Amino acid sequence: MNVLYDSLDSNAVPGHRLLTLRTNLVHDLLAVPNFGFVPMGNIRAEFFPRRGHLSLNIGTSYAHYHHKNRHKFFEIRDFQVELRRYFRGQGTFRGPFIGVYGEAVRYDFGLNRRKGWQGEGGSGGITAGHTMRLNRSGSFRLELTLSLRFLATHQDRYVYGNPLTGEDDGKYYYDYHGRPSLFKRRDDHFSWFGSTNVGIQLSNRLHVELVTDTSLHTPYTVYPAPTYYEFRHFVLQTE
Repeated sequence: MNVLYDSLDSNAVPGHRLLTLRTNLVHDLLAVPNFGFVPMGNIRAEFFPRRGHLSLNIGTSYAHYHHKNRHKFFEIRDFQVELRRYFRGQGTFRGPFIGVYGEAVRYDFGLNRRKGWQGEGGSGGITAGHTMRLNRSGSFRLELTLSLRFLATHQDRYVYGNPLTGEDDGKYYYDYHGRPSLFKRRDDHFSWFGSTNVGIQLSNRLHVELVTDTSLHTPYTVYPAPTYYEFRHFVLQTE
């Protein structure tokens, strides 16, 4: 969706695009071994300055799949912030780029009745990629990315059924074998370093303009219109 805002005012000075919305097709079409097709909803917003090489990205992902009869769970919620530098400036923000990012994540993974993990944590890393336009105006774009990060989480392992009696009581238990008085939630630590995210992303740049009527010296923010519309100026007549 390329939203174009324009004005019939000959004194209007156009602005530029300030925002891009995108989705990662790899997440949209995600398939996990031993679990199946689990498309993960995700959206990213990228904010651009008026000039220079830097942009700010924020985004979130969400998946919630439960197959209780097979004791399989796939649940992820995350939030990510990234600072990105494009090597091509002057407001184009296309071509190769690098970025640094931080992420907060919460998850619940259950593979079978004997293996499950639930926890939360964070990660930080770097991203490299390339952005190319798909149409003449550059509003629709294709982005290829690869991320490298360090992930650290606190988690609990869990199992289905009473681990002491082996009874199938329909409950899930912490997979803990120490003294009950020493038990602490989220006492299992997991860390990992490596490539964690491949992106094939489609994006749409929203066109937002700020125009100035030089006759009145008053700035106006342009609002959506199907094609064109005209600014009208009204004068309050006093007695």
